[in-house]
Amino acid sequence: MSKYNYKMFKNVKTEPICVQVLPDGNNIYIHEFNEEASYNTYTARGMFYSWASDGKDYRLFVDKDYYVALADLFTLEANISFTDHLKRLIKYNLINKIVTYSMFGLVFVYLIVMFIINSSTSNSIQSNYLLFPVIGCLVVSLGMSFAFRTPQKKSLDKYRKEMQDLLGSDGINNLMNCQTEFSKAYYDKAHPAVIEEEIVENDIVDIEKTESNPEEASLDEKENKDANEEKNTEEEDEIK
Repeated sequence: MSKYNYKMFKNVKTEPICVQVLPDGNNIYIHEFNEEASYNTYTARGMFYSWASDGKDYRLFVDKDYYVALADLFTLEANISFTDHLKRLIKYNLINKIVTYSMFGLVFVYLIVMFIINSSTSNSIQSNYLLFPVIGCLVVSLGMSFAFRTPQKKSLDKYRKEMQDLLGSDGINNLMNCQTEFSKAYYDKAHPAVIEEEIVENDIVDIEKTESNPEEASLDEKENKDANEEKNTEEEDEIK
C-alpha cells in the first residue's frame, strides 16, 4: 500500500489514546484530533476525523467528543472494513496516476522529437501532427478517470454493505442521527462565540476611541444632545 496523507501521519503531536491491531499485523493508532494543527481546517468543512498512513500502519485522528458519540463507527471491526476500502481507493488512484503521467510523458517525448526533426529539416511539420497526440492524451486521461469511478463506487458499496451487516439498519440510522446531532450542537456552540467576539470588539473600539480622544468623544455627545434638543423644539412648534 502507498502512503496516504503522510505529512499528517509523521507530524503527529499527540500520543495515541488507543491502538488497534489489524489481521495483517499492522496497527491503527487513534489520536485526539483536537490538539492537531489541521483540526480547525477539517472541522470548518464538517469533518471531525481523518485517516493517514505511512504505507504500513494507520493513524486515525478523531475529535474526542465525536469518538465517544459515534463509538460504533471506530470499533476494530469497522476500522478493518474501512482500511480495506481505503487500500482499494489508493490502489485505483495510483494506477490512474501512473497511466496519466506515462501518457503525458510519452507526448512530451514525442513533441521534443518532432521539434528536433522540424529544426533539422527544411520542411516544417504540420501542426496537426503536434496537436493530435496532445488531444489524444487528454482524451485517454479523462477516459481513465471516468473508468476508475466504477471500481471506486463498487468499493464504497462494499464498505457500506459490510457496515450494514456489522451494525444493522438500526445501528446505521443511529449513527446518522448521532452525526447530525453532533454537527448541529458543535456549530451551534461555535456560532454564538463568534457573535460575542464581534460585540466585544465593537465595545473595545468605542472604549479606545473615548480613551484616546476624550475631547472628540465629548464633542460627539454634545452634538447628539444639541440634535435632540433641536428635534424637541420642532415638535413643540408643530403642536402649537
